[in-house]
Parts: sequence; structure tokens; C-alpha cells
Amino acid sequence: MAIHKLDQNLINKIAAGEVIERPASVVKELIENSLDANATKIFVEIREAGKSYIKVEDDGDGMTEEDAIFCIERHSTSKIKDINDLFKIKTLGFRGEALASIAAISKMRIITKTEDSLEGTQVHILNGKVLDKRTVGCNKGTIIEVQNLFYNTPARKKYLKDIPTELRHIVDVITRYSLSNPQVYFQLIHNNKLVFNAPSTNDTFNNIVNIYGRSVAKEMLPVNYSNGEIEVIGFVSKPALTRVDRSHQTFFVNGRYVQNIVISRALNDAYGTLLMVNRKPVAVLNIAINPVKIDVNVHPTKREIKFSNEKELYNTVFNAVKETLTKNNLTRSAIEEDAKLTPLGTVKAKMEVKHGYDLVRDEQSILDEMLKSDRPLKEIMEDEEDIMVEGILPKRKDFTVIGQLNKTYILIEDDDGLAIIDQHVAEERPNYEDFMRQFRHKDVPTQTLINPIVLELDPRNKIILESNLKLIHELGFDVDEFGDGSFILRAVPVIMGKEMKKEILLDIIDEISVLSKTISLEQLQEKVITRMACRASIMAGEELTKPQMIKIVDRLFRSAQPHTCPHGRPTMIRMSLKDLEKKFKRVI
Repeated sequence: MAIHKLDQNLINKIAAGEVIERPASVVKELIENSLDANATKIFVEIREAGKSYIKVEDDGDGMTEEDAIFCIERHSTSKIKDINDLFKIKTLGFRGEALASIAAISKMRIITKTEDSLEGTQVHILNGKVLDKRTVGCNKGTIIEVQNLFYNTPARKKYLKDIPTELRHIVDVITRYSLSNPQVYFQLIHNNKLVFNAPSTNDTFNNIVNIYGRSVAKEMLPVNYSNGEIEVIGFVSKPALTRVDRSHQTFFVNGRYVQNIVISRALNDAYGTLLMVNRKPVAVLNIAINPVKIDVNVHPTKREIKFSNEKELYNTVFNAVKETLTKNNLTRSAIEEDAKLTPLGTVKAKMEVKHGYDLVRDEQSILDEMLKSDRPLKEIMEDEEDIMVEGILPKRKDFTVIGQLNKTYILIEDDDGLAIIDQHVAEERPNYEDFMRQFRHKDVPTQTLINPIVLELDPRNKIILESNLKLIHELGFDVDEFGDGSFILRAVPVIMGKEMKKEILLDIIDEISVLSKTISLEQLQEKVITRMACRASIMAGEELTKPQMIKIVDRLFRSAQPHTCPHGRPTMIRMSLKDLEKKFKRVI
């Protein structure tokens, strides 16, 4: 096949596809232009989640008539002039691609006026070409309207998601830039309904209150740190406030919203053992650094940037967060957690096995013999696979519950030896099976809360909840709008207990947000029920009575798949009498 040169129209559409992925990309690029133009008000109006109509209006510097026409030409910009400027970029935009890309795949109108001009300019653009230009009366600033996005690129248009998903992406863009620019008044209207309203303020904390609600804001701690080269300012959550993913972590570098694994890892590592496994803190961090030390020209949408010294970045963010936690006396728990991990041989005298309501020690017991090792019990068990069989359950009629070890494991004895059961996993399996059966039969028992819970959700999670209310109701949660953008929770599934915390429902919303993008509805339901079963189960560290232990083991043995929890972890580890006798040299 012969090589030929592409025509300019096709080149523009290909280039546009790199910059503009969805309606949220248009909103992002236009907001960044407004911020670069020193806007103090940015009002966004959309219809059908931006698929049919997007308008971004600001009170920024505006453009002259000449610039209003010239701005849609590819690589036309006022922000850089030569190659040296590329390595010290201080503005959010710089390539001169955004307006050209949007104009190439939509019907666009620009209305703009500078402070010195007596009249403004209106320009109509179609397929990247100016159709009409005229003088109009308007306020200082710029209005850009985008209609029928991707009208001439149907292949791209068919890949757009449903309205709630696209709207969620737009809300995500606006709320994040609002957090970085509290001095700017942001507003979003969708289908003539006010979705987000954040008047200008002099404090990021006020925007956190506006976006996430007071219940989240009161759990946030201020960060203010500098090592002389990099400055970190913002807020991080107390260890008690966490989410299932990183969607509530917002990072800015010189005012630009970025996604960066180094920053995220430094943030999480600073918490250390303060965080539960697989939980992520909430954070809003602004990082100021010399523009020479970063490269923002490595990604078409500028979501990712490159740092000249990632180690310095990691250490600075880590120290900034660690210092904040230390100042608020929140690192002591980490030390206490480390103490819990002391090798068993050094805490022999503290080890207790609980018989019902009594605590007893038996210095001659098998467990005490195991304690002679200085290695953690977990390592001993992993190394002794030759004498342990996972998932082989004792006969029900023969077992006896001995007691509880370390408030985490239930010990069982039978004619063949010893079984060590993880109390959380053991309860999680029957909880999952019971709840899945109730859900499939549409017979989830619920209990009315004596004190209904008011949920303050950020705009993104409101959209997720509203678009998934049917599933939430089927899961047994009676939740409805309560006015002023909040929701009220009146009833919960019986399986969740009488004192269910609202964080469980927030986790479910996060789970839906993350998983609904890639899996089927049936798979999503199963994942959500798995999480609910986990949160409804007894946790490690909870002290149990003997009747409670008997009930947990009995329910486990009655389940259809007693060998593992829904996540695939084994419910128990077995050690036969024969293998014990070999270890004690009683038999050869």
C-alpha cells in the first residue's frame, strides 16, 4: 500500500482525539483556560452530561477580536514563545491545542471581551472553520459554547458512557479544581438543575466542607510543610476516615490537577500501620515546586507529569504528612500496632487462651511449646506446610471449642488434633451465603433505625447514589433524598447489625463507582455483597464468649463452602495429632 499524506481535516480530528476523550475533557480544558485568564467566576452549564451542550462562562481577561479568531488555530497560544519556555511552564495550558481540538469535533461559539474594549466579539465555528464573526455587547470575560460534541466523529461518540457516568466525570473535574482554587466561584448546572455551587472563599477548608460535608471536614488535618525546594500545603484525613480507593485523593502540582503514583504512595506510607489493610486516606494536597524541575509535556491531557527527582518528591510528601500526624498525636497507635507484631517468643507470659468467660494458662500445652520459637506464629505455620492441611474440616459431631487465641483465632479440638480458625473469615462465609440467598430471592430483612442517619455526600457520590438507588434499595438500605443535596438513611439490612455506621454505605457507593466501569451488573452485585458480608462480620481483636465461638463455628460448618471466605482466604488451618506427636518425638 502506497504512503500518502493525510489531509489537514483528518489530522485535526486525530489530534483532537488525543486531547478530547469525553465531555469532561472539554470542561477541563475550558476551565484551565479560564483560570489562566485570571477568572474569579467560572460557571458551567451542560445538557445530557455534555453530550449535546456545554457552556463555560468566566469573568477573566477576555480576548480581542483578533485573538478570538486566531485561538482556534492549532498551536496558537499566548503562553509560550520559544523552547526555553517549555521547561518553565507556569500556566495550565500552553500547547495551543485545546480550542482547536474542540472546534474540530463540535459546533462552537465564542463570545469574549477585554476590559479595554467597548464591545465584544462573537465567533461561530463549525468543523474547525469560522462561519461567522460579529460585534456584540457583553461583559468582560469569555463564554464558550460547545454543541453536538463528536458529531463528525461517530466512532468516538459511540464510546461515550451513559449520562450518570459522563456527568460524574464532569463533576469530578469541577470539584477538584474548586479545591485547588477556593478564591474562584465555581458553579455547575445540568439540565437546568443546580448540581454544584461553590462561592469563592479564602480557605480550602471551606471548600472541603462544601464538597464533602462537615462530617468529613472535621476529620481533616491541615498540612503546611516545606523543605526549601518543595512546598506541600493542604489537608489529610485522620486515620479513622478512609475510603476503599484513591478517588478521594486530590493532588495538585503548581495548581495543576495530576494523578501521580509517587505522591499517592508517599501519602499512604506516611500513615504506616495507622491504616487498615486496603484502605486509603482522604487528601487534598497542593505541591509547589520550581517549574524547571517538572515536565508537564509528557501526556496529551497533561494528567501526568514527570519530576526530575522523584525521590525528593516522595520524601517531601512523606515527611509533610508524617509531621502532620505526629503533631496531632496520631502516630502512637502505629507504635502500639508494631508492638502487637512482636515475635511470639518474647510475649510468652502474655499469651492467653480463653475458655468461655475464664482466661487460663497451660505452660505445658502444645501452644506454649510453639512459643519457644522467636518467629511469629504466621511464619511457623507457613513453614510447616508438611504437617498442616488448609481447609480440611473436622467432623462436626466430634469437635469441641477450646477457646480464643489473641482475640483473633478460635481453637477447636477433635479426635484428630487441633484446628485454628480465623474468627473473621469464619463468620464472613455464612454471612455472604445468607445475604446472597436473601438478595436473590428479593427477601432481604431490614431493620428501621431508631435515629435515621443523614448522609452528606460530595457531588460525585450523589450522582452514583442517585443512579444506583434501585440496587441500594434491593440490598436493604432505605435511603432517599433529604433536601439540600443530602440523603437520609432510615433502614438497613438486618445482617449489618443494629449499630451500622454510615461509612459502610459510603464504602458501597465507592465500590459501585470503581467496579461498575469494568464488570457486569451481576458481578457488581456479588462484589458489593462480598464487601457487606465482610463489614458485617466480627473483626480480629474482638473478644468472644464461648457461646459466640460455638455459634460462629456452627454456622461455618453449615455453609455450602466452608473452606474459604468469599475472597478466597482459608477459614482454618489443621494440625493432626499424628503430626504433633512427630514434632514432640513421641513417634518416629
